[in-house]
Amino acid sequence: MNKLTPQEMLAKLAKEMQGTHTGVSDPNSDWSKYVLSHNGFTLKNIQVDQIPTAVKSDGMSQANIDNYKKADTSQFPPMVIGNNGYLLDGNHRLQAYKAQGIKTVKAYIGESKIDLTLINQELSESRLFRTTNQFKNLTGRDVADLLYLTSLATYLYYKDDKQNSYAIQYAKQTTLYGPYTLFRTHATDLYMLAYVVNDKFASKVKLNRNIESKSFLKTLSFNNRTHHQFFVKLKNGSMSDVQASPYLFRLESQLKIKDSRYKQWRRLLMDWEKLKYSQRQYVTTQILQEFRRKGRSSEMISPLTTMVKYKSYSVSDKYAKNPDKVSTARRIAGTTAGAVAGRYVGGKLAQRTGANVDKYKKAGTGIGAIAGYWASGRKRQK
Repeated sequence: MNKLTPQEMLAKLAKEMQGTHTGVSDPNSDWSKYVLSHNGFTLKNIQVDQIPTAVKSDGMSQANIDNYKKADTSQFPPMVIGNNGYLLDGNHRLQAYKAQGIKTVKAYIGESKIDLTLINQELSESRLFRTTNQFKNLTGRDVADLLYLTSLATYLYYKDDKQNSYAIQYAKQTTLYGPYTLFRTHATDLYMLAYVVNDKFASKVKLNRNIESKSFLKTLSFNNRTHHQFFVKLKNGSMSDVQASPYLFRLESQLKIKDSRYKQWRRLLMDWEKLKYSQRQYVTTQILQEFRRKGRSSEMISPLTTMVKYKSYSVSDKYAKNPDKVSTARRIAGTTAGAVAGRYVGGKLAQRTGANVDKYKKAGTGIGAIAGYWASGRKRQK
């Protein structure tokens, strides 16, 4: 059967496990309840290297592994994988497949019951990766950049009072399927990007300049489990700048982020509560513009656009390079005014004290020019 209900799957597993080293699981156990929590199970072909390796605590024994490695794998029943990537049944068979060099096997894949319309109806309407075909316009560099930007934007929402609930729900949907080990077309953009970076040989995905792009992805040191755990903490509302700052810095290194703007946005985001209005405006609008340039259908565009509207943000081109840069004309005007005022004050002071007027005027001009230069750089708080 290509499709099984949760009840049928539980009965199937109970029958197959009877008399084995595993034994029949208690129907009231967490394991049984997890099986029943699925919407159903579909039989699919899956690449062996995409299946997560079990740990010894999952009932693994070396003796059984050795026996399975010698067995006829064509007689093995399909493995069973839960909706979060957890291997429900088939730990020993997996070792046999790997030992015999088998690349593709059949497995029942669990489907989630979660409502996929998701968060504010935005994710179903704006998806960067509705199909694998949409990756073909992206290079490996683009995928790494978008993974970093999407991670950064999600943390930006998390820090904003009005977008905090969106960030938590988005992280919850992203982490639902585990640490990016299985291809999920209905997962979030963040999950799909992490999947491609994590599974560098993903045969399901063809990138722009495919060979070159996948060669680049192989050079990355992306840690999928650490990234997944970061967003698990975010969805639980337990993430803080103390944890986020060093992690996002490491993520830059793992993804070989070279764009200095991305690094600047990350640094400013870590000081979000202390930023001026102009700086928050700069970070938000620049990230939005970058998504429009690199990923026009990204899930991040809608909430960023909403944020720009309710914050009344807007940035001109000349302002975009540096939110705190003061124009040259303003600097010159401030320096000149300071010099004139300093010369006048210096002359008056010399007359009162009987000192050398020219000397005091020169000193006053210099001090006034410096004061005027720095005063011209001050900005009013909004």
